[in-house]
Amino acid sequence: MDIVIFTETRFNSSDTDDIYNIDDYRLFRKDVSHGTGPGRPYGGIAVYSRVPLKEGYTYAHNVNGIEFTIIKTESNPHLSIIGVYRSPNIAISRLMSSLRSVLDEDSSAQNIIIGDFNVN
Repeated sequence: MDIVIFTETRFNSSDTDDIYNIDDYRLFRKDVSHGTGPGRPYGGIAVYSRVPLKEGYTYAHNVNGIEFTIIKTESNPHLSIIGVYRSPNIAISRLMSSLRSVLDEDSSAQNIIIGDFNVN
C-alpha cells in the first residue's frame, strides 16, 4: 500500500509527528485546532504516503464545516484521492453541495472519494 488515509484522527496540534510516524511513509496531518470540550477534538485527517506527491498536494481545506484532503501523485496527476470527514451534526445535503464544489475545482480529474461520511 502506497497511500493510507485516516479520518477522524483526533490528533492534537500539540502532538508531535514522531508519535505517529510509520517507517518509510511521509506523514501529512490536518488537525482540528479547536474542540468543544476538555478532550481531544473530533475530526482531523492523516495521510501517509510512500510515493512522491504532486507539488501543492496534499491539499486540505474545510468547506461548510466538512474536512477535505486532496491528494495527487506525480505518477498519476489526473487522479485525485479525496479524504472526507463529515460530522454527524452537519446535514447530508451540505455534504453533497460541499463535495460538488470540491469536485468542480478540478473537473478534469478522475476521483476516488473515501472517508468518514457519518451516514449510518
